[in-house]
Amino acid sequence: MYEISFGFSELHKHGSAFFDFLALRKKVFVDELKWDVPHNAAVEMDQYDTPVAHYSLVLRDGVVVGGARTMATTAVWGEHTYMLRDAWSGKLPHIPRHVMSVEIASPEVWECTRLVISDTLVTQAERSQCLALVVDGLVEMARAKGATSLISLDQAKKNLAAEIPQGRSFDQVKNAAQDAWDQVLGRVEVEGATADQLTTLYSNLYRLYLYPNSAFENTGTAAAPKYQ
Repeated sequence: MYEISFGFSELHKHGSAFFDFLALRKKVFVDELKWDVPHNAAVEMDQYDTPVAHYSLVLRDGVVVGGARTMATTAVWGEHTYMLRDAWSGKLPHIPRHVMSVEIASPEVWECTRLVISDTLVTQAERSQCLALVVDGLVEMARAKGATSLISLDQAKKNLAAEIPQGRSFDQVKNAAQDAWDQVLGRVEVEGATADQLTTLYSNLYRLYLYPNSAFENTGTAAAPKYQ
């Protein structure tokens, strides 16, 4: 197996590889997983397959067996930016807005989407090798453009599930957040202050405890965390 990386201006250098990648995506995401995404009888292609996207593909014996798409979180094409940001903005109703807690738009952060591996790779060793080649290609392209980290929809969903387990209601999340802030802000008690002075004090304490925040995420599990 070997990896190829390219942007839109270089599609012609790799024969039918890009089309074959779209066909593999259609086979996996539409035919097998039944995703409701834009496609025809041959390929799956969405609103993020644009000239601002870059691709890392893996081939075996000249056949595309894996790949993924990446773009900077500063990318803009028409009315769209990148998938997670558009979801956060409410443009993608099939992806919850809270899948990303804050808006990210930085040349140092790139998004990875449409990661796919062919079922013709049947052993764990083959699939692991393919994944490693895809990721290495993504990292190399992103680093060449000044990026320092990659984000993905799967990781965002994983972060959300870790922070807000399934079945927890909105009120439960709200009350838990209120309790956490009460514990932090309650460390300081002031006597003799006016209402406006108290508002100023606790507003500043709130902003103080907003930063610094964690610049990493758990890519492992709760039992065996791996922070990156």
